[in-house]
Amino acid sequence: SSDLELIDTGRVARGWLGAGLHDVETAAPPGIAAADITRDAAGRPRLRGIAVGGLMASSPAEQAGMGTRDLILRVDGHRLGDARDLVSRLAQRHPGAKVRLEGYRLGPAGLAPFKVTVTLGDRPQQAAEIAQRYPGLIAG
Repeated sequence: SSDLELIDTGRVARGWLGAGLHDVETAAPPGIAAADITRDAAGRPRLRGIAVGGLMASSPAEQAGMGTRDLILRVDGHRLGDARDLVSRLAQRHPGAKVRLEGYRLGPAGLAPFKVTVTLGDRPQQAAEIAQRYPGLIAG
């Protein structure tokens, strides 16, 4: 349990991607699955997700092949609300746990669906310093 972990080690290990994340909403381009489209107040189709704004070198996200052209919509099949939702879900997992991230990757032909399995790392003590490297991004 996390209480015993805190007593034993002085901290609780939390799952971590090693990426700077931010919320994005844009007009839904062609080719987006209907289930991934939301609508704004005027009924226009929108694509909302969590963009990868930066990666730590050798981070779990980088090792899984993720990059700044990725837009994350789901973790383990659960549709995410925003970047804080993703970080919270990852923090509930232990380092070494595998999570499946799904979304869209921007390539030469536009956005294409992607799925990647990431083995989470241990969120470092200096996570606040990491957030300073990527101003405006949530460290996840």
